Amino acid sequence: MADDADAPRPTRAHGVAVVVPGGLGATFKDLLDGGADGAVLAGSSHGGEAGVDFVLLPDGPRVTEMALGTGGPPVIAVMALLTCCASDELPALGEALEHSDRWDGALAIWRRCGGKTEAPRAFRATALREDGLERPPKTNEIARAAGAGVWRRWGWRVSMTAWDIEVIAVWTGSFALCGLPLTAGWVASKEPLRFWPAEYAAGERGGTQLRPSV
Repeated sequence: MADDADAPRPTRAHGVAVVVPGGLGATFKDLLDGGADGAVLAGSSHGGEAGVDFVLLPDGPRVTEMALGTGGPPVIAVMALLTCCASDELPALGEALEHSDRWDGALAIWRRCGGKTEAPRAFRATALREDGLERPPKTNEIARAAGAGVWRRWGWRVSMTAWDIEVIAVWTGSFALCGLPLTAGWVASKEPLRFWPAEYAAGERGGTQLRPSV
């Protein structure tokens, strides 16, 4: 069972999760005017792509600016928050997504940032897992559990190649966080290269690469 007793959890005020470099969550929280409503979730302590921080913030005009890259400090990615639960059992992840009361707000943010007007009809689920965990679930098992919860909630068709909306799950030793990607240009590569958007891969990894479909 994950040891998450001291891990903060999102409140009703938190509508988005902003992904920033690991260890800099508090700095970015101040830059993003998180104030009393902001919170920071630290990702993996083992480095790797899960070694990022998540700044939890209320929705607002700056969210759209960050998602579209038109304002605010440079960040790795922005997502509309769906759920954040303990990383204990995979079925619990699916149940948290199925019964989340954040869907309406997250979909509203997704439509606004992406200029969407029609309801989604097809989706896919992708996942990122912290490296170095003892007996962790496989990445495709995490994505499958998340996808099952989404399907039970909405009944959307599953498609890894022609989706209208994507749900991502990040699994760490202390929590599992799920959201809807908002970052402009956040698309998948046909090759298993990187999870986060190309801008982060180019700036931190050397060479522009897109994240995989898993």
